[in-house]
Amino acid sequence: MVDINYISLALSLVALIISVATIIILFYQSQIQKGQYDVESETLSLEMFLRSLEHTGTNEAREARDYIFKFPDLTNQTSSISSDETVEVYIQDREGKIKEYTHNFVIPTGDDWKKITDVAVRIDRVGFILFNIKLSKTIKEAYLEWWCSTIVDSWNRLAPYIYLKRSKRENYTPYFEKLSKEAFPYYYNRKNDAKLVLLEKPE
Repeated sequence: MVDINYISLALSLVALIISVATIIILFYQSQIQKGQYDVESETLSLEMFLRSLEHTGTNEAREARDYIFKFPDLTNQTSSISSDETVEVYIQDREGKIKEYTHNFVIPTGDDWKKITDVAVRIDRVGFILFNIKLSKTIKEAYLEWWCSTIVDSWNRLAPYIYLKRSKRENYTPYFEKLSKEAFPYYYNRKNDAKLVLLEKPE
């Protein structure tokens, strides 16, 4: 006769093997699902990013950028006329040297404010998505390399108006400013005399 204890032990071992096998199968299923989720998440993030880029490529967006490019680039100014508002800014060159500069400017009205807001908000929206959703490092670097001139040139013209807006809305277009700083190293690789406007003195 077969020993009952032996049978019980054998059944226990079989149950243990089945339990371990089940855990392993469930683990690999979860990893597969996680991998599928990661792929879907990255795809969705890329779609969101591309849609935000579409908003910067419309005729309206290009017209607004062309309009604000008529504004003075603060990094090329040696003096400024007396006017409505004054802002203390800092000019950073490619070597990291900082120079303080007092800029006087006229408070925009009507169409000027509309164009300024249009450019600032569109670029800020791209920055928000770039820094807050899951995108590969390659995509981020490619974008900054491609658009660095537009970002920095826009920021260097609109910085005083952003400063003015922030007197009423403290957190106005923060990702526009962050994008300009992230894009600057790519910008000065293209332009030997590249400079960037800073609204606060670096520590």
